[in-house]
Amino acid sequence: MKNISPQRVPFLFLLGFCFLLFFANLGQWDLWNPDEPRYAQVSREMVNRGDWVLMHFNGEIYPDKPPLFFWLVAFSSCLWNGFHSFSVRFPSAFFG
Repeated sequence: MKNISPQRVPFLFLLGFCFLLFFANLGQWDLWNPDEPRYAQVSREMVNRGDWVLMHFNGEIYPDKPPLFFWLVAFSSCLWNGFHSFSVRFPSAFFG
């Protein structure tokens, strides 16, 4: 394994600080109304229906937003094993 060069040490500290700043309390609070629960439900219905193109909210078509964010939330929720506050907020925190 290579040694870490001295020029990279400040970058690694900054990266670690940013990681703590963005991800430390991501799952501590419930989803905030009105947007986060709605986006989580749209993503949940996307996974449950298996329809990754046409989005639904409470059984009705949801044409209000483009699907990329909902795909990311659905992928994150599958990755983190369920739709909870951390998995729903993770894509927003990761991509800034």
